[in-house]
Amino acid sequence: MDDSGSLDKAAAKRKESREALVQSDFNQYNGNFSTDTANSIFSLMKSSFVSANKNATLSGDRTQAEVNAAIKSFKVYIDHGEDLTDNITNFHWFRKQDKAAAGKGRVGDTLATRAVQANFIATWGGVTINVHVDING
Repeated sequence: MDDSGSLDKAAAKRKESREALVQSDFNQYNGNFSTDTANSIFSLMKSSFVSANKNATLSGDRTQAEVNAAIKSFKVYIDHGEDLTDNITNFHWFRKQDKAAAGKGRVGDTLATRAVQANFIATWGGVTINVHVDING
């Protein structure tokens, strides 16, 4: 087997290990939040952790009211900065930031730009995951 095959197997094994670490924690809360936005954020956090992607953006734009409702939905289970489970810790959020005005308008080394976003951040299995949510209006 060539080196790329060995690397692919090792990467798959690490991914399986990350999945196994958080799956039962994820199952405890998956689908239990009262808004689709909150459930989507939670699912994206998990898939980002499993795929070793520390930063992700939820697809589509949301309103500030939808972001506020997602926060309220999370607050049923945790307060800002608290641990949800042993493997999902320091769960917190930032309601709204104009990324362009803050000098954070560029998306990495791409031509894509960011405008107003909320951030939902938690540590999954020791890795901090940040989900960006674009806010329209």
